[in-house]
Amino acid sequence: MQASGFTGASSSDDPMIRLASLLDEPGKRLRKKREDLIGSLETSAAEKIAQYRYALFGDAEYPGATSTPRVEFGTVKGYTDRAGAPQPDAATLGALFYRRTNEGPY
Repeated sequence: MQASGFTGASSSDDPMIRLASLLDEPGKRLRKKREDLIGSLETSAAEKIAQYRYALFGDAEYPGATSTPRVEFGTVKGYTDRAGAPQPDAATLGALFYRRTNEGPY
């Protein structure tokens, strides 16, 4: 079926392929309608929230994770969090199990 491409899929008797082809067009319409109605609102709301958080916390707030790598130039070093506790420059497996008293069980 892969060799025959779209025409092979559209003429297939496979029930799942027929179901997918029936749901494809309504799904595209719903996705476009949702994007037109809500998509721009979500984007502008996220921007406003970020601006308010920056106004409240300034540089003390750690940036939100967006699944994009943060590339910086300079020395890699740890930092001190808001509670005043020093944080290492990289996570370790051992730190995953660390507790304040360093006593078990964990």
